[in-house]
Amino acid sequence: SLDDAVATALLINQSWELKKSLDPSIETNTMQYLHKELENYFNAMNATGIGGGGCILFFTDQPRELIERISHLLKVVDNR
Repeated sequence: SLDDAVATALLINQSWELKKSLDPSIETNTMQYLHKELENYFNAMNATGIGGGGCILFFTDQPRELIERISHLLKVVDNR
C-alpha cells in the first residue's frame, strides 16, 4: 500500500542518515553527486557494504525513469 511504501522510504532514509552521523566520510563526493542528480527519481537511498566498495540502494516507484537517468549519467561520465 502507499502507506507501507512511505514508511519503507522513511526507514531507509533514516538508516542512511544514522550511518552518516556515525561516520560522515561514508558518503563520497560521487554519492553526493548521484543523490543530487537522481533525487527526483527515487523515494529513498541507502548504501550497503563495509567500506571501499558496495552499492547504492534506491527505493523508487519509477524504476524505468531512474534507470534511464543513471544510463544518461554513465554516458556523461564516459565522455569526460
